[in-house]
Amino acid sequence: MRKSLILSCLLLLVCSSFAQNNNNAQSFGVQFVLMNFDKKLKVAELLVYNGGVLYEKFETSNGKFDIALPINNTFMFEFKVNNHYSKRIAFNTETECLVGDIPELYLTMKLIPKDIQYLAKEDLDLLDFPVAYIAFDCAKKEFFDINKSYSKILNNEIDQNSQKFLAGN
Repeated sequence: MRKSLILSCLLLLVCSSFAQNNNNAQSFGVQFVLMNFDKKLKVAELLVYNGGVLYEKFETSNGKFDIALPINNTFMFEFKVNNHYSKRIAFNTETECLVGDIPELYLTMKLIPKDIQYLAKEDLDLLDFPVAYIAFDCAKKEFFDINKSYSKILNNEIDQNSQKFLAGN
């Protein structure tokens, strides 16, 4: 009797461990294309942080990234291109959805050239923050920005500066 109880507990522990590992292995896709105001950027680096710690680093020579994000995590992506300000975007992948129900997300990231002369000090400070905080709504089956009001202000500032840049070139 005692052996069967110990064996049952051991079996339960192994099964729960397998279920947790299997759940963590699930992911969904995100594709990024990098642009500045008027052209596609080619050579770039992407740093992915999880909990403030560097999780993974990617490099590209075609301006595109295709990433699989594990579910039930929070990530911050930092895009780096020579002579451009870094750009950040955050993801919350915590979800009750089945991974197969989450569509692939396609995003165009617009980076600002460092030689732009229209950015005020306050605008440069804004660039230290993620431009969006993306999550997935299972009921609506769509991605959304958790911090939409802040993101709108930030992106309006960036758009105004891009119009000044394009008018000056």
